[in-house]
Amino acid sequence: MLFVFGLMLAGFGVAFIFAGREALDQRSYDLTWRESRGVFIGVGEMQGHSSSGVAHFRGAKAVRLGAGYILWGALLALWGALIIRSGFRPSKMEATAPARPHGIGLMLGILSCAMLLGAQVCFFPPWQIAGVVFWSVVVGMPVIIGLLLRAGKGKWTGIPFIALVILAIAIPVPGISFAIGVGVFGTVFSLAHLLFLFPELVSSLETNAAHPTEQNAPSKD
Repeated sequence: MLFVFGLMLAGFGVAFIFAGREALDQRSYDLTWRESRGVFIGVGEMQGHSSSGVAHFRGAKAVRLGAGYILWGALLALWGALIIRSGFRPSKMEATAPARPHGIGLMLGILSCAMLLGAQVCFFPPWQIAGVVFWSVVVGMPVIIGLLLRAGKGKWTGIPFIALVILAIAIPVPGISFAIGVGVFGTVFSLAHLLFLFPELVSSLETNAAHPTEQNAPSKD
């Protein structure tokens, strides 16, 4: 099963790479998009909402999109290859504290993180409105989650994600709602890379969740 999933992931990656090369070679790319949402909260009514169109990328925009496709495709291909490899060489589960990766594992982790960051910048440039929304989600969510865990409110960490999903559904602006929705996935992928490269954060988060900060607790005489 893992082999098939890894093969499919690698196949999608190759498809993205070819699409990116086409955009780079022609410096032109037409992207047909369609956004469908099951519920749209209007004024006093609830109804289905969908929109579609064609986005035209030319010149530098097409080059940026093509670079993003190539980076994202390479990332999917890398993940697919690692999943396939893990199917042939399953790792042994050890009841030890997580340790930082080293050697090839560290290099692959840094490479994967760099490709994810590069693809995100290409798809959502920080100087565009959609990019500002996307990066606000990707940067803001980990900060909010960290503050909740530090305050001992680990059970509340799902609330920000639910709020963002509701916003993505309710906001009737396709670009903004799409940036919010993808930002949620970007947050998950970014956190996964962060915890892989710095696994000691897992123990720290678990400790904060289990034992809230006690600096404000009254001292016993």
